[in-house]
Amino acid sequence: DGSGTAPTQRAYHPSELADKPDKLKIDSHYYLSSQLHPVVSRLCAPIEGTDTALIAECLGLDPTTYKKALSASDNTSCTLTLTEQDRYKDCIPLTLPCQHCDSTLTIRILATLGCPSTSSFDCTSCSKSLSSHYISNKLLLAAKFCINKYYSGVVKCEDTACGYMSRQHPSLLGALSVTR
Repeated sequence: DGSGTAPTQRAYHPSELADKPDKLKIDSHYYLSSQLHPVVSRLCAPIEGTDTALIAECLGLDPTTYKKALSASDNTSCTLTLTEQDRYKDCIPLTLPCQHCDSTLTIRILATLGCPSTSSFDCTSCSKSLSSHYISNKLLLAAKFCINKYYSGVVKCEDTACGYMSRQHPSLLGALSVTR
């Protein structure tokens, strides 16, 4: 109604809105900022690279007010592009024992090597190259180990009120719902 009073004082029945369409208008900004934005922000919070300001901008709201709130509560800046270091920071490095001596070769981020040359897999101690078949087998074994570790772990519901824990992975359940 344009009075600037509290939202509870500006609430009208839909029939009143239909009777006075020229005087009463729906406050879309209120609904977007107070009703829709918080819900969408909570749903998108686990998605890396999203923040409240980006969601506000997508909803047509002023993102600067949400950027201030974000910078006040969190000093880290969110970007849509991650560096290779950030993307692979939680990955276990690939450790290859040398075929020729007792030393190990640790590969932290394979993506930074690009298309690896043969010198990329030379032992640092004896300077001999590791065979491509050996590397392929070790990589396959490491991948199987990580996959088995992932699927054998306990999965906990992300809803803090739920707290349900299971050894069954949600992707294996398909469309079935989990009940306590």
